[in-house]
Amino acid sequence: MPAPIAVRVRSVPRVVWFDCAGTEAVPGDHVIVDTDRGLELGTVVDERHHSCAEKAADAFKPIVRLATAEDL
Repeated sequence: MPAPIAVRVRSVPRVVWFDCAGTEAVPGDHVIVDTDRGLELGTVVDERHHSCAEKAADAFKPIVRLATAEDL
């Protein structure tokens, strides 16, 4: 089951939901996400929402990884 979390990406004017399963991302963390524009840096802005997880497992793109100092 996906674990959706809200991420703000600079190239997108709104918050986008990504699957954070396999990461320990929490609000305030910088993450690398796979968008239609390729890999981008984003910031987690909201907690995991299990109520959103009822969507199909492929409805959320995954968070690739937590950002490193080199990414920032």
